[in-house]
Amino acid sequence: GAYFVRAAPLVNPVTAGVTTRVGFNALSAEFPAPSGIVDHRLRRATTNRLEVEAGMVEFGGAYANLLGQAMSRDGRFGVAGGIVLQPYRHLASGARGKQYDVGFVPEMKISDATSIVGMVSYGTSKYWGEFLHTPSTNMLPPKLKFPSRYAASWSDWDVGNFNTGLVAKTRTGRWRVQASAFQSRNQADPSRY
Repeated sequence: GAYFVRAAPLVNPVTAGVTTRVGFNALSAEFPAPSGIVDHRLRRATTNRLEVEAGMVEFGGAYANLLGQAMSRDGRFGVAGGIVLQPYRHLASGARGKQYDVGFVPEMKISDATSIVGMVSYGTSKYWGEFLHTPSTNMLPPKLKFPSRYAASWSDWDVGNFNTGLVAKTRTGRWRVQASAFQSRNQADPSRY
């Protein structure tokens, strides 16, 4: 229910889901836009829980997640979030890299009508530069050997993404009042972008 201009993507530890509303589906949204709306739902603490997960992702990369949530006994204070580690990230082009994300969503319910939700997230991604292969004849090219580096080192990708924000809501009589503030930064070296 709060709008912000996102310069950097929200990382998985703070995101509970995403809904994209385009055309007619965007008419009921509080912030109608002709090109559509991307509605991010933040993780919220509902209980005390810790999840640990590890596995393989697309193109043979490995990952590990440590996600959790904690809530006070009276339910007034809570925090959700965690870390995502991808020390061996593999991309469709054959490039190799790594990605690390961390984020938390603290929440305080001052009363039944008033609440404050915060969000802070940081992600860093490093990998070999993007490259494409185009055959010069009508025949299929020979199979590429990976992990061979086919991109120049100056095209390496090294970026950090930072998001933080605060949403305060209250109800009084028939009125609902909400205030929000966000900061979103994409920290990329311009010479490598």
